[in-house]
Amino acid sequence: MNSDNKGISWVTPVYVRTWFGMLGGLLFALFVALQIGHSNAKIMVGLLCIFALFAFMIRLGKRVWLIYAFGMNLSMPAPFAFGKSFSIREVLCLMLLAQALFQMGTHRQVFRVVQLRYIFFLLYTGWAALVLALNPIGFAVFGSDVVGGRFYFQLFLITAVFLILSQGEIRKGDAKWFVWLVMSSALLNLAYAIHSYQAVDIPFEGMVGEEDYYSWHQVLAIPSTVLLKFLFARYSLSYFLSLSGWYWVPVLGLSYVVVLLSGKRAAVANSVLYPLLTTFIRRQWIMVILTITFAFFAAILLAYGQGRYYELPLTVQRAISYLPGKWHATADLGVEDPFRRMLREDAMDRIEQNPIIGKGISVDVNSYWADRLIGGQQITGNLAGGSWHTTWLGIAADFGIPAAFFWGFMLMQVTVISYRLFRGFPEGSYLKTMAGYLFITIIALWTNSWTSGHAVLDAFNYWWLLALLFPLQNTMAQMKKEQAALEEARDWE
Repeated sequence: MNSDNKGISWVTPVYVRTWFGMLGGLLFALFVALQIGHSNAKIMVGLLCIFALFAFMIRLGKRVWLIYAFGMNLSMPAPFAFGKSFSIREVLCLMLLAQALFQMGTHRQVFRVVQLRYIFFLLYTGWAALVLALNPIGFAVFGSDVVGGRFYFQLFLITAVFLILSQGEIRKGDAKWFVWLVMSSALLNLAYAIHSYQAVDIPFEGMVGEEDYYSWHQVLAIPSTVLLKFLFARYSLSYFLSLSGWYWVPVLGLSYVVVLLSGKRAAVANSVLYPLLTTFIRRQWIMVILTITFAFFAAILLAYGQGRYYELPLTVQRAISYLPGKWHATADLGVEDPFRRMLREDAMDRIEQNPIIGKGISVDVNSYWADRLIGGQQITGNLAGGSWHTTWLGIAADFGIPAAFFWGFMLMQVTVISYRLFRGFPEGSYLKTMAGYLFITIIALWTNSWTSGHAVLDAFNYWWLLALLFPLQNTMAQMKKEQAALEEARDWE
C-alpha cells in the first residue's frame, strides 16, 4: 500500500488566488446585502455595470484599448456610484489599472515598463513628480487651502494607462471598430453638451455678450472635425472628385458648414489644413494646388462679402475673424488676442522666477477668491487651473523649461512614428485610416500649441491615443513579415 507523506500544500498560487477570490466574493456579497437593505439602487446598478465592464475588459485582454477608443473621448461625469466628482475617463483609467494587475497576477500578460521608446513620456512625468515634491499641494476634497493635486493624480494615472495600452494588440479588423467607436463618442459628446447647456433656449442669433460665444455650439466642431479627419485619412481628394466618391462631397460641405457655425477659430483653420496635409503626404501635387486655390477663394468670398452683400451668423464671423473683413463688434477678435497676450505675459513672469522647476499647478484658495472679488475673474480662473492657452509657455511656467523640452521631443517622436505608419499601410485600408487619424491629431497638437494647451490635461486627453501608435508599429512589422514570407513562398514555386 502506497501513501503520500508530502501532504497537501495550501500556499500554492492556485490556492492563494482561490482563497482571495472567496474572501473578495464574501465581502462583495456582504456589501450588496447592505446596499439592498438601505435601498441604494443607484449604487447597485453602478457596481453591476462596472463589474460587467471589468469582465468584458478581462475578455478583451490586450485589445482592451477598444473600450478606451469610445470611453476616453467622453467628456462627462461618471454615472451611478461615482457621482460628479469623478469623470468617466478617470473611472476607466482606474479600471484599466485593475485589469492590468489582474492580467499580471494570472500570468496572462507581462508589461515591460522601462523601454527606450517611452523615454520622453517617462521623463515628462518624472519631472512633474519632482516639481510636486518641491512644491507640495493638497486636494480640495480634503479641505486643503493650496489645491491642485487632482491634476498630478490625472498625470500619473494617464502615464500608467499609456504604458499599458502601448503594449496592447491591434488586429486588422480592429481599426474599423476604432473609426466607429471614436465617431460614436463624438456624437454622444455633442448630445450631452446640448443637453447640458439647454440649447433650446440659446439661438445662434441674438447673442449680446462676448461670453455667449463660449457655449454649447462650440462642441459642434468636435464630431465635424473628427469626421473630416477620418475622411481625409481614408480617401484622397481625387477620390472625392471621382464618380466613385462624389456622394461624400455633400457630407464634406455640411461638415465644414457645421465647423464654421461652431465659432471655433482653431477648428476652422485645422479643417482647412487636413486635406492639404493628407494630399501633400500622398504626393498628389495637382490636388495640393487645387486645395490651396479653393481655400483662398473661399476665404475671399466669406470675408469680402460679409457686411457688403450678406450677414453671416455671429459664430461664423468669429470663426474667421482673423481675416480682414467687416465683422460685428462682438465677433471681431482680429489677429491679436489681448486675453491670451495677458496670460502669456504672466507665464513669462513665472518662467523668469522659476525657469527650471516652475511653480507647479496649484492655487491658494483664499487668494483665488480674493482676486475674483476685486474683478480678476477670467484671468485668475485660468491661472488657477493651469490653463495658460499656450502649450509651451504653460508647461514651462508650471513644470519648468526642461519639461517643455521633454514635451517637444515627445511630440517629434510620435509625429515621425505616425507619419511612417500613415505612409506605410495600404491605401484604402482601415489601418491606414486609423494611422492617418492619429497623424492628423498630432499635427493639430502642434498647430494649436500656441493658442491652447495644458501641462496635464493635454497628456490626459491624448496620451491614451498616442499609446496606440506602438501596437500599430507591431502590426505593421507583422504585416511586412507575412508579406516577405509570401513573396519567399512564391519564389520557391
